[in-house]
Amino acid sequence: MKLSILDYGIVDKNLDYTSTINHSYEYAKLAENLNYHSIWLTQHHSVLSLSISQPVIIALHILAKTSKLKVGIAGFLLLHYPPLLIAETISTILHLYKNRSFFAFGANPGTPQLLNELNIKNISKSRFYAKSKTIVNYLNNNIYNNINLIPQNNNKVSLFILVTSIKSAIWAAKHKFGIIFGYFLNPDLENCKKVFAAYRKHFYKYHKQEGKIIFAIFVVKINNQKKIKEFLDAATTYLLGRNNFNEFSYFPEYQDVKYLKYSDEEINLKKLSSKKFIIGNEKAISKQLDFFSEQLQLNHIMIVPFATSHQQRLQTIKTVAKIYKNKD
Repeated sequence: MKLSILDYGIVDKNLDYTSTINHSYEYAKLAENLNYHSIWLTQHHSVLSLSISQPVIIALHILAKTSKLKVGIAGFLLLHYPPLLIAETISTILHLYKNRSFFAFGANPGTPQLLNELNIKNISKSRFYAKSKTIVNYLNNNIYNNINLIPQNNNKVSLFILVTSIKSAIWAAKHKFGIIFGYFLNPDLENCKKVFAAYRKHFYKYHKQEGKIIFAIFVVKINNQKKIKEFLDAATTYLLGRNNFNEFSYFPEYQDVKYLKYSDEEINLKKLSSKKFIIGNEKAISKQLDFFSEQLQLNHIMIVPFATSHQQRLQTIKTVAKIYKNKD
């Protein structure tokens, strides 16, 4: 089983951005020492509690300070950038760190305020697909629309699409992308099975080989049942995304949410969000990881240590590594 980490750059209570950004490197260094396959970095704009708006810069910092760990961008929000700019960025990274980088493309358009600031009018899925194909054309051919890719690319590139639907998975398969399924975006096991089945079927149909599937899920190690309940209350409140995810300027603790009121709709959303987590002690985490691995025929799991504190994230990363070391 390949193990990877997806880092959100979560800001802890009473910590500044400098400390938070340095945490990303600490997770990467620990991951390398524990033989994780890779660490991936998300991209979020205008969310006070998430520190990574420029994952490429953080990725380069990590690549420079590690020796074997692979690093992924998950992902480039394609609707925000010209395809040439992304292709140039990817090609440059590949020249600096050959065979150590992955790149994923996401279609999330962001908030209306962000779209207005970036002067983005077209947020259609067809626009996303068109930009994805243009980037591939640049990277494969080094020229597109009479514009040269600089630096010219002669390296193999690993590209992924962030998916939660069958339609997106089939498109990714047809165009030879790997896929990353974020269970925290759509915690529906039956849908996930159908997405993976469609991807596997169509990838083989078009390319006569197996594609690449990464399953990403929130994982948090907490031993005490009372603390699990309190954590889920805080985490699912955060995931309601109130005020464009800016109700809090940090990842909230139970004390921050215990007196809040919720609408009936929010109560139902909190219940749904609780399904996004693998949570518990080492034994419970191992059992749940085995369940998803068997149900979905996985060979690559990406854990998201979506926890309240830096130390809790470190402990989660160590626990998952220990689980799979014991399975070998």
